Amino acid sequence: MIRKLLAISVLAFGTSSLVVRAEEPLPVRVDGKVVAPAVEKSAKSEETQVKQLEIKLSTLSSKNLGPLSVKCTFFAKDLKANTNVVEKEVSLEATLVQGEAVVKTPPEDFKSNQAHFEKGKATTNNATKTKTTTKKVEASGHEYSGWGVKVYDKSNQLVGKAYSASFLDPDNAAHH
Repeated sequence: MIRKLLAISVLAFGTSSLVVRAEEPLPVRVDGKVVAPAVEKSAKSEETQVKQLEIKLSTLSSKNLGPLSVKCTFFAKDLKANTNVVEKEVSLEATLVQGEAVVKTPPEDFKSNQAHFEKGKATTNNATKTKTTTKKVEASGHEYSGWGVKVYDKSNQLVGKAYSASFLDPDNAAHH
């Protein structure tokens, strides 16, 4: 994770020295992994990706964080517009027991259709020549591209976050 750095210039005895300190880390560590992924394909090039996210929360803090609100975002690539979009947002609740908790999202379906060519009807113009037409089908639908998780405490303070890819994190998007 990219950490913002804070530079502090300290003047001591007429000399200048640079002290660099990392930003305080969030108190809850968030680990996510896609479990039970499945891909179903139809005869017409349609594809359904099924994704479910398992989220492990942990902390070394002795402070009782109380009930936590876990906000999960599934991202998808819109194949027609060629952009990343928010496919689904899910809210879950969690309570850390002995500093840990595991929650799962419900399965989410991503339906897409890759660009392809389909055979049309065969036509015969004379007794010896048969011509088959083809039709281009443009890409459409949404294809899974990643996930993001933000964890908030009971006072709605951000206490943890993770993304499957840094470009999905809106806090890092300005740096790319």
